[in-house]
Amino acid sequence: MCINKALLAVVVGLTMVGCVSVNHIPMTPEIANGIKYKEVVTGKREKPDFAAITAGKAMFAMIGAVAMISAGNEIVVNNNVEDPAIYIVEKLSADLSAKYGTKVSTKSVTITDDDVQAASKNNPGVDVILDIRTINWSFAYFPTTWDKYRVMYSARLRLIDVKDEKVIAEGFCSRVPDQTPSSPTYEELLANNAERLKRELKEAADFCIGDFKTKVLQF
Repeated sequence: MCINKALLAVVVGLTMVGCVSVNHIPMTPEIANGIKYKEVVTGKREKPDFAAITAGKAMFAMIGAVAMISAGNEIVVNNNVEDPAIYIVEKLSADLSAKYGTKVSTKSVTITDDDVQAASKNNPGVDVILDIRTINWSFAYFPTTWDKYRVMYSARLRLIDVKDEKVIAEGFCSRVPDQTPSSPTYEELLANNAERLKRELKEAADFCIGDFKTKVLQF
C-alpha cells in the first residue's frame, strides 16, 4: 500500500505542468462591487496530461508512471474526453454574471503559465480573466480492490484583475471518491466511448463548481 501511495504521488506530479501554487483568496464585498458591470473573459489553457493508473503498470515505478500518462492521453484523444476546466469556466462565468452583474464575454484568452503580470500585459483590453486550471485528472485502482477504479480531479480558480495585474479571488478544489458497490471496473469506465469516465468527470466538475462558489466566490 505504501508503494501504491508513493507511485500515485509520482504520477500526480508528472501530470502537473510546472509548479502550481494555490492561495485561498475569497471574494470580498469590495471586490464584488468593483467587478460589477465589468466584462469577464474566460482563460483557455492547453489540455493537461491524463494518467490512467492501473495495477499492471504500477509495478514498474517511474517507467510505469510514464506509461500511465501515455495510456491516459491516448484514452482522452481516442474517446474525445474534454478537460473539465472548460465546462467549469463556462458555468462560473454565467454564475458570476447572475450574482454580481458582470458581463459575460464571448471572447477567451490563452494562458500558458501562471504569471499574472504576463497574462495582464498580453491582454490589455480585458477587464477580468476567469482562469480555471486543471491540476490533476486521472483514474486509479483502489489499493485494496485492484479491479475497481475511481476518477480523481483537482482544479484551481483564479479571478485576475487585468488593470491592477493581480489575483482578486483564488481557490482550490479536489474530488477523490471513496469506494462504493457501484465503483466501476476498468472495462466499465471505458465502455461506450468512455461514457462512465466522462460522467465521473462531469460529477467532479459539478462538485468543483459548487466548491468554488461557496468557498471562493461567496454565493
